[in-house]
Amino acid sequence: MKNKLTGRIPKKGEKGYIAWQRRFNILLTAAMYLLAVGIYLLGYLTMHTNKNLWTVIAVLSILPASKNAVRMIMFLRVSPTREAFYERLAPIEKGLPVLYDLIFTTYEKAYVARALVYGGGNICVCSVESKDQAGKLTEHLESMIREKYSGLSVKVFTDEEAFFLRASEILEHFGEKESGKKEGVDFSALRRTIEAMVL
Repeated sequence: MKNKLTGRIPKKGEKGYIAWQRRFNILLTAAMYLLAVGIYLLGYLTMHTNKNLWTVIAVLSILPASKNAVRMIMFLRVSPTREAFYERLAPIEKGLPVLYDLIFTTYEKAYVARALVYGGGNICVCSVESKDQAGKLTEHLESMIREKYSGLSVKVFTDEEAFFLRASEILEHFGEKESGKKEGVDFSALRRTIEAMVL
């Protein structure tokens, strides 16, 4: 089950990650529950009673299925990113590092970031679903990122047009893929930090 945008299974931060995870987790959760029911039926049909080891195994197999069901519900609550959004960000991606489809989780709330653009010490995030929570997402990102990378500027935009305007400005001033290294921040290391923060 590969991504139609890239032709392979998307990883965190890649186009189509949310859409792929939605489909994958629906299928995985259904398969895990069917497996639990199958184990129970195997025991019941062979032993003709509920009081057997197969029933215990079936009940225990419900635990990981339920854990995955929670993950599935998290992804079902988020609509997939529109392809038009990816297309509009494509010119910026040619000159700056971009991460897509990020779901930042905190104790209070999950925040969806459609894209994160980095250039010249500036992190620009598009999170249109978090209109009333942009400040909290900014604080969360700053606290998590600044532990390792001081001096980075984090700005969360809840308006798509404002995000594209800022991303274009960053591209104009710091428009090359290696901009992270010029500023003393290795983007591949920053990317790993961000990926550790998302679902």
